Amino acid sequence: MSNYTPKERLARILTGQAVDRMAAISVTQTGTVEQMEACGAFWPQANEDAQLMATLGEAGHTVVGFEAVRVPFDI
Repeated sequence: MSNYTPKERLARILTGQAVDRMAAISVTQTGTVEQMEACGAFWPQANEDAQLMATLGEAGHTVVGFEAVRVPFDI
């Protein structure tokens, strides 16, 4: 097996194909304090400002390394 991009890995998992490793995802929310500090987007403002929400959501991938993240934050 080869190494896949995060998008390829998740697509393969969702279609039942073999992957190089299990994908890391969060289906509830990913707004941790460490992510907020790393990207500069904090709650509660990130729940009401689309740009901050997108920045914090993206940090789930760029900071933590999740293959998939979920926004808006609901929990």
